Amino acid sequence: MKKLSFWMVLIMLLMVNMLIATEVRMLTEDFPPLNYLQNGKLVGPSVEIVQAIKNSLGVNNSVEVFPWKRSYKMALDNPNTCVFSTTRTKARENQFKWVGPLAEKRYVFYALKKSHIKINSIDDAKKYLVGVQLGGASADFLKDNNFKQLDFAVKPLVSLKKLIHGRIQLWYTSTTTPIVLGQQNKISTSELEEVFTVKSSQLYIAFNNKTSDSVIKEWENAFNKLYKQGKIKSIFGKYHLESLYPKIK
Repeated sequence: MKKLSFWMVLIMLLMVNMLIATEVRMLTEDFPPLNYLQNGKLVGPSVEIVQAIKNSLGVNNSVEVFPWKRSYKMALDNPNTCVFSTTRTKARENQFKWVGPLAEKRYVFYALKKSHIKINSIDDAKKYLVGVQLGGASADFLKDNNFKQLDFAVKPLVSLKKLIHGRIQLWYTSTTTPIVLGQQNKISTSELEEVFTVKSSQLYIAFNNKTSDSVIKEWENAFNKLYKQGKIKSIFGKYHLESLYPKIK
């Protein structure tokens, strides 16, 4: 009887440990078009993909929304914590464990059409004041490429407004961001034009490095199943954002 009780307690402890490991704290930001607040509700393709993974794993905790820099640092510093949608870069590669890709973006410099700015190389952009998101991969990229004239904004909407009003000369962001922001905030973006395409990047769920490999495997398997079933593609179709659908390499 004592032996039975011992094994029952051991099994219960193992089940509790598995539950704790699976219950990852999930963080994101208000940053259209992948994850954003609409009438106080968190929506977007990345949000729905993460929710679908949670459902398949039986995870019930909610996603918390903070400014990007805070969410990123919390995921970096705290075990069993993740942040999305996070650009996977060489500099970040060993700082997190990754699940995805959730999306794929093309990054460009925008200017006002009336400015007649012409950019033929990334170095050409360095002589202009460039708006970029504070603490994001885009800001890291520009700083790594020796951009000195940078205007940092906590939210991309701030950079969009600054560009329209001539307070910055270029804006470095993804191609979908101004379209979605314009629609949400009833701002015309017809005055903007892409003046140079820099790169394309994939975005992932970034887990704290101390997250158990077994948890990462659970999330990877759930993501891959959704991808193969075509559910992730259908989510992007629902938002009319097929151009952001990620290609698994």
